[in-house]
Amino acid sequence: EKDARLFEGRLDKLTEVKDNNFPKEYVEEYIYEHPIRVSSYTGRAYTKDFEKDKSVLEEIRHRQFFGKVDELLDNYLLHDTKLLVNAVTKELSSFKKVSKHSEKIAAMIDGNFTYNSHPDLEKITWEKFKNIIDENKARLLKEYEEKIGEGLGVEGIEEVWNAAKEGRGFKLLVEKDFKRAGFVDNTQDSKLYLFPPKSAHKILADAVDDLIETIIDKNGEIVFLENDMLKNHQQIALITRY
Repeated sequence: EKDARLFEGRLDKLTEVKDNNFPKEYVEEYIYEHPIRVSSYTGRAYTKDFEKDKSVLEEIRHRQFFGKVDELLDNYLLHDTKLLVNAVTKELSSFKKVSKHSEKIAAMIDGNFTYNSHPDLEKITWEKFKNIIDENKARLLKEYEEKIGEGLGVEGIEEVWNAAKEGRGFKLLVEKDFKRAGFVDNTQDSKLYLFPPKSAHKILADAVDDLIETIIDKNGEIVFLENDMLKNHQQIALITRY
């Protein structure tokens, strides 16, 4: 309720954004004036009403503040950037009501982090986001297995290579440490060989790298999974467009 701070996260490291927009300080514009007591009864009634009005006005002003913060986020939430919001329950609720970036919010973390050290904040935030990443990867793997039955899933580097070269690559799933040498004909590279062909050919030190470039060039998506997540699918799989 005092200010809003913005951090940029890369894996488990946070860097605080300090520019013309952030940190954004909340300036309390409500001036508290002690009620004039006319009598003990009217004094208590006046104070009670005043405190009620003050509380309502504070809530309105905080919501306005969160709205201004949300507008400033337009400058930072570009492309596929995700937002994690850390605050106490009341603030999370207020922010969610006014935010126009709800589709960007990956998670809301309940708690008062004002006095947390920077390493503590990094740990709390990364653990939350890592869980989200892992859940998304598991969901994507399930999606791929469902696509197999629809004829929209291929696996194994040779089959994936062929589909990618045909422009059918939509989402490539590959284990993060998977590497494989390969070979392609000098005249065309539409087919990948895992052993040297009899025709004149080029050697690919890591066919996975070349495959990733092909997927990106044809506007596909790359998702790296943990090792062994694709052990039942030859370490590499592809959800195809058709």
